[in-house]
Amino acid sequence: MGKSYGFVEITGVVAAIDALDIMCKTSGVTLETWERKLGGRLATIIVSGDVASVKEAVEAANTQGIKKPVASGVIASPHMEIQRLVALSASRFRTDKTEARTQAAVETTPTESTDKQAAGTKGSAESAREAEETEPVDSTKEVQKEALQKAEKKPEKKAQKKEQKKYQKKNQPKR
Repeated sequence: MGKSYGFVEITGVVAAIDALDIMCKTSGVTLETWERKLGGRLATIIVSGDVASVKEAVEAANTQGIKKPVASGVIASPHMEIQRLVALSASRFRTDKTEARTQAAVETTPTESTDKQAAGTKGSAESAREAEETEPVDSTKEVQKEALQKAEKKPEKKAQKKEQKKYQKKNQPKR
């Protein structure tokens, strides 16, 4: 089956971490991202996995957590816009370097990484990029990649606009 998302909104960061721990231990779900609102008083945890695992994880968080969630839900077959929204949220907390390191750590087994280090090959960030290029890209990875690229371009555009304003202000005729 396809990928599904589970959302749990809970009061407090400690309760959110506890709920996430319960969810991950109960079934085979992975953390996609999390959002903190109202100064950290509300935390939304977003996990992914197959439909049955996600439903089981969300139910476990509802019943076994140290606090009862404010809201929870499961999206069995998320639309591309939902996937983009989740990828954008995830990109806010991950930089290119940390994502590459994480990706490399997940993709290489201990024997592969020691072989590469012994041979003196490229670093983990470069090997992760190469692995991304050679692997078949599924829609979720593609969406996450697009969101990361958009997030990286925003500061560049702001800097360009700032430079343009400086230049225009500097070269304006004096009255």
